[in-house]
Amino acid sequence: MRQVVRILHVATRLAPGGAPRNIAFTLEWELNHGHEVHLALGSKQLPSGFPAGIHLHVVPDLVRGLNVVRDLRANRDLGVLIRRLQVDVVHTHYSKAGILGRIAARGQTPVLVHTVHMASFGSGYPRALSLLFRAAE
Repeated sequence: MRQVVRILHVATRLAPGGAPRNIAFTLEWELNHGHEVHLALGSKQLPSGFPAGIHLHVVPDLVRGLNVVRDLRANRDLGVLIRRLQVDVVHTHYSKAGILGRIAARGQTPVLVHTVHMASFGSGYPRALSLLFRAAE
């Protein structure tokens, strides 16, 4: 039986700001505690300050905006990645990656974690989109 915990984080992108710093701290803590840490990201660009030792997996269709075709492909690719890696934990970040990552991991991963870094619903968002994201979250 494998002793190292294999963790896959899923995010659409890591634009500068507080959320990526929080994710970087989490990844660093996990690495420092002997875990095998993977990051599925929509691009190969990591902001400065990300710890060395993470296994980066680029999922090109994992984009921030809504695009049904790309979303379906990203979901398929995440499912394939999760099966191939046989992860113990899937930890999703942001609304879009959270929805797709949790769907892809369902039934394949014993532990699912989602961190909300900012709400994608409420005032300032179109009502229909707000209702959709609220239901999905």
